Amino acid sequence: MRTLNIIYTFLVFFLVIGFLFFIFKISIHYPNSMKDVKITDWLSVAFNFIMALLAIWGVFYARNWRESLTESKALEEATNLKYKVLMNANQAFFILTPSGIQHYLPDHENSPVFDDYNTEGLFNSLHDMCKKLDCVRDAIYELNVSREKLVFFGWDFCTDKKNEFIKVVKSVDNLYLSRFELEYIINTVLSKHGVVYNDSFGFPVYKHNREKVDLDDLIKILNGDFVTSKKLDEFSHILKEIMDIRNLSLNAIEVLRNCNDTIHDLIEPINIFRK
Repeated sequence: MRTLNIIYTFLVFFLVIGFLFFIFKISIHYPNSMKDVKITDWLSVAFNFIMALLAIWGVFYARNWRESLTESKALEEATNLKYKVLMNANQAFFILTPSGIQHYLPDHENSPVFDDYNTEGLFNSLHDMCKKLDCVRDAIYELNVSREKLVFFGWDFCTDKKNEFIKVVKSVDNLYLSRFELEYIINTVLSKHGVVYNDSFGFPVYKHNREKVDLDDLIKILNGDFVTSKKLDEFSHILKEIMDIRNLSLNAIEVLRNCNDTIHDLIEPINIFRK
């Protein structure tokens, strides 16, 4: 800011000198047109000109003073974002492990059908993933709040970083859509037998009384309509999509919180003329 103030001061000074030189040249080349002009008129014109220049200088000075305050706030928030907010987001995505659900799905080589172990494990893992997904949502909310503070202070992510930020934010919607697809596939199978699954229940329940389904009944339903249909393959495919989204988000966060970058590699003024 100090450099800009010096520049503006010299600019005002040279404009005043230029104005006086302009008046002097007119008086030399057109003496007849100047003879009826009183000295007070010239002083009035010069005074108004100088006041106008000082007003312009004051506007720039006030703007730079305000920007110096908001810049310090923006840098403070960016430091918090890089070393705390992004760290929390990274941790939330890291513990989101849909591969744990895949572990309990039957496979044709080792365990081609559901049993007590993998039936309970499937729904417990699905419920656990939903809770961890809510943690991801909360972490991304904090990331959005931090970004909004930066924008309020007149700063934002650098262009390349902003693209990574957008990837992370959009991933939350895609993760929830995939989660709802998993529930839809499960309920397509269960609903034929008067059973429904919802994350709020944590385990499938009977529709008519909302009581927990008998484990033996649930195993029969899954082995009858889930394993023998294409639903199991669809379920596995969506789990893979969730894992891909998770990994993509982790990579994007890693770019945002690159330890080799400075804070100014992460954020920049929104208006390029403020640099």
